[in-house]
Amino acid sequence: MQSKKRKTRIRRIAAAALALLLLPGPIARAHAPDDVLGTAATRYTGVGDRDSRATETSLGNAAADAAREAAGADFAVIPGGLICNNIIAGDVTWNELTLVLPEDAELATARVSAAGLRQLLEQCVAAVVTDDSQTIDYEASKSDIYPQISGFTLRYDVSRPVGDRVVYIKRDDEELDFDDETARYTLVSTEGLLGGEYGTDALEAAPIGVTLREAMAGFIGRDGLTGEETGRVKVAGSSDNTLLGGFPIELAALTIIFLILAFRIFYHPKPSFANGFKMPPKGEGFDDMTQPDDTGEGETKGESK
Repeated sequence: MQSKKRKTRIRRIAAAALALLLLPGPIARAHAPDDVLGTAATRYTGVGDRDSRATETSLGNAAADAAREAAGADFAVIPGGLICNNIIAGDVTWNELTLVLPEDAELATARVSAAGLRQLLEQCVAAVVTDDSQTIDYEASKSDIYPQISGFTLRYDVSRPVGDRVVYIKRDDEELDFDDETARYTLVSTEGLLGGEYGTDALEAAPIGVTLREAMAGFIGRDGLTGEETGRVKVAGSSDNTLLGGFPIELAALTIIFLILAFRIFYHPKPSFANGFKMPPKGEGFDDMTQPDDTGEGETKGESK
């Protein structure tokens, strides 16, 4: 009898050990607070002027990439409210990661259509608002559900009604067809988001046995944080996201100067070096070889007085 119990115990221990071995490498072991997971080439922003609860951030993108890689999914949507700190350049420790992700949320996957993904994203950007000047009010727009994404790019229009803001979702520069009910994609997110805990529609989800913090630790350990990367979320419909508003100030100034010069050259009679680049009176033009004088009488070069 004792021998049988002992064999059963040994089998259970062996099964537990095998389960640990099957977990991804960096996730299989516990971490000490000072364990160095990898390095960050530059500062990764998660909170502050650019806050993951109201806008795309480099740290939010990295977390979404880590979740998508851990799940082998097509797309990832991570709630921005889970990101509570920044990562500075240099070594990244386990303790630093716990400060970034204090809630160690479980990850899960769901199969969604393009329309289903759109519906989820509509709910994620519903809290974004503008102020009286039609500029996005980032403080008032903060929401734990704001999406940090991976595997696709998103464009939404904040001037549209809530529920009809998503303009497109692109995968590899190709727009997803919201009317296609046959195509299905694997989406990874937290169990909370997929389960409807944020007020979203609940989806049928399957846990993958990995937390977001563990996925991030593995991601940093394998590839490191090699540099900030943004540009996945494009916002339209506000005064700070117009074509001109998206330009750097220097480029905007040069564009305006170019347009003024083009207007003067092509719309008006052409000024020249000979007339000091002065514009002629309306309805008149200067000959390129004629220099106007103070009396209004021109004198042709080469003629004797």
